Amino acid sequence: MRYLFVLVGMALVLVAFGCESSGLGPTEVTVTVTVSGDGAGNGSVTSLLPPGSVVPDFDVDCQVSAGVATGTCTDSFLDVGGQGEFHLVAIPAAGSVLTEWSGACAGSGACNLAFDSTENVSFAVTARFEPWSLGGTIAFDNDRDGNEQIYTLALDGVSSPVKVSDGLGDDDEVAWSPDGTRLAFDSDRGAERDIYVMNADGSGASVNLTNNPAGGDDEPAFSPDGLLIAFDSDTDGDEDVYVMRADGSQLVNLTNTSSNDGDAWWSPDGTQIVFQSDRDGNNEIYVMNVDGTGTPQNLTNNAGNDGEPSWSPDGAKIAFESDRDGNTEIYVINADGTDAAVRLTESVGQDEEPTWSPDSTLLAFASDRGGDFDIYVINASDGSGLARVTEDPADDEDPAWTK
Repeated sequence: MRYLFVLVGMALVLVAFGCESSGLGPTEVTVTVTVSGDGAGNGSVTSLLPPGSVVPDFDVDCQVSAGVATGTCTDSFLDVGGQGEFHLVAIPAAGSVLTEWSGACAGSGACNLAFDSTENVSFAVTARFEPWSLGGTIAFDNDRDGNEQIYTLALDGVSSPVKVSDGLGDDDEVAWSPDGTRLAFDSDRGAERDIYVMNADGSGASVNLTNNPAGGDDEPAFSPDGLLIAFDSDTDGDEDVYVMRADGSQLVNLTNTSSNDGDAWWSPDGTQIVFQSDRDGNNEIYVMNVDGTGTPQNLTNNAGNDGEPSWSPDGAKIAFESDRDGNTEIYVINADGTDAAVRLTESVGQDEEPTWSPDSTLLAFASDRGGDFDIYVINASDGSGLARVTEDPADDEDPAWTK
């Protein structure tokens, strides 16, 4: 059995055709999938195969521009019989959001299409892309100028990224102060990687807070009141979570273990810190008291690697990345550890580094689903409403969101 993607008019058609059946192989069937576009936004539709699929790998690249589906959408493969399944994934262009599928697909997440390869079947789906305006401002890092620099982007659907760091080193892993006037980040512009702060508009000079010749410091996070900064450091040989005042004084090692502890994030009430640790063999998400007392609670307790936790501003949820299902995807879990983690993304690429919108309804994250890493946004409740924030040949990563 062979399948062929062909572009007919403005629609993407997948036709399955087979050789003469000898009675020993699978029954000859035809599977037809028609993809069309809708809406005023732009995007693309690509294919994704689930693990263990009987359908061999294929590639689809169908562009949708202002409601018109175009592009190169041809490939073929051999059927091996049995139950078939494939996914259609809609990837918005920068400034667009997938508002909904219609036809054989519904909602605005991945479209899962299953078929019995002993029967002819047809699917017709439409991907609707629209322009977006999300509100607030995203900060992120990008190496478009040769080394990692900090950029900010107003999420109004029309603004362009603005470089705010000075280009003296590789600057990344940015965090906003609660009032939105300062940015903390780590940089290797000195002898070691240190924690710096600067004005959010890029004015004035950046200030080195740690100036640590004995090890590398990274992943800063402001406390909710802006008075403290948590960060990672390998000063003592392994990575630990430290806290200091926002001026760099009164440094305290909170974890002080032989394991690697890092990626700290504050609870919105300032009483706890969530972080990742390999103290139980693989990376898990833990919560500890802000002063380091007591025994940290393992929230994830999974065989996969969980990291990059981010606490929702309303205190209810913690988002994180995990490779528990194969590639790295975005998950959320209740902040108190009740109930299982819920997977929000499904991508052929890597989805990483989630961060919350100020109102806790959306999640921004970095993904290479479009070829290189860009910043995307989804609804935090169910992963729907995929919007693309950046689109650049260089990698955009480590997003942080402020009002």
